[in-house]
Amino acid sequence: IIQRVSASCGCTTPSYTKEPILPGKSGKIDAKYSTTARPGTFNKTITVYTNVPDTVYVLSIKGNVTPRKR
Repeated sequence: IIQRVSASCGCTTPSYTKEPILPGKSGKIDAKYSTTARPGTFNKTITVYTNVPDTVYVLSIKGNVTPRKR
């Protein structure tokens, strides 16, 4: 069971499957990164907390934001 998902900063917004995920099934974790006024490369993390004791999963999000041509 995914108990909680948190982002490394306020510019990244995660969402995830709230219902329990049965064996053999899958869930989903989405992340949106706000590119407004943030050109250049970025490297952010999403930390996933589950019902497995002493276990966290860290997901990395990397990219490069190219400014729009005016």
